[in-house]
Amino acid sequence: VLWTSVLPMQLLLDATGFEGRTRTLDALMEGARIALAHTDRGTPVTAVRDGDGWRLRGRKSLVLGGDGASRILVSARQEGGGLVLFDCPAAQPGVSLQRYRLHDGRGAADLLLEDVHLPAAARVAGPERASAIIDEALAFVTIGLCAESVGAMRKALALTVEYMRTRKQFGRSLADYQALQHRVVEHFRQWVHARVLVREAASGWLSTSPVERAKRISAAKWMAGRAGRAIALDALQLHGAVGLQDETAISHYARRLAANDALLGDMTFHLGRLAALDDAPSPGSAA
Repeated sequence: VLWTSVLPMQLLLDATGFEGRTRTLDALMEGARIALAHTDRGTPVTAVRDGDGWRLRGRKSLVLGGDGASRILVSARQEGGGLVLFDCPAAQPGVSLQRYRLHDGRGAADLLLEDVHLPAAARVAGPERASAIIDEALAFVTIGLCAESVGAMRKALALTVEYMRTRKQFGRSLADYQALQHRVVEHFRQWVHARVLVREAASGWLSTSPVERAKRISAAKWMAGRAGRAIALDALQLHGAVGLQDETAISHYARRLAANDALLGDMTFHLGRLAALDDAPSPGSAA
């Protein structure tokens, strides 16, 4: 949902100059899957004029949701260096998708474009708008990813507490040990902090300045990554060997939390970005 519905929806809502915008939005609402290919693999994907259309060449990696998408929104560099965004059918001649699964089971693909010809109407956004549209959509999806992590953390904690109540060791349930109770309480506290920061970022999406919004996004992503990884690792440890089995739900929640931290900038990246934004002079301040 996040990668093939929410992300393309946000991109298309901002692409007001795209001829096929209404038609593509209707297709999304009817269940079509559309993925964004933005991460270049090696040299950037290039777009050159070809008659009344365009010709694309290059590779993209880690197209999340690309394994099942019917269309791909591809970013490319056109002549002159500007970034443009194209709507490309996955079945278009010259398009190859190497599909695979991430370690948490999420689907993705690597995209190869070999002289792919697209009509002029396939251009979703030109160099004057494409970068801003993509950055805005990725920021929006980052908050969605954080919200997913908050839900996964809560479920992982609930599963762990329930297991601790039923698992007995030396004649006592694990939940009776005070040291383990303190560990769970600390994780609950971190989950609360992550939830608050995600809600703050979401509630101020339209009302805060771009710099303040970027700060809130990075704060939420940092806390979601930090708390999520800690809960994932400790939940596995408290479950013991059973927590590493595919048959147990906790193993899947732990893998999803670890993957969510790595996507769209991990906690180290966002902590650094937050520090840089705090150090940057505010608009209108003296040099």
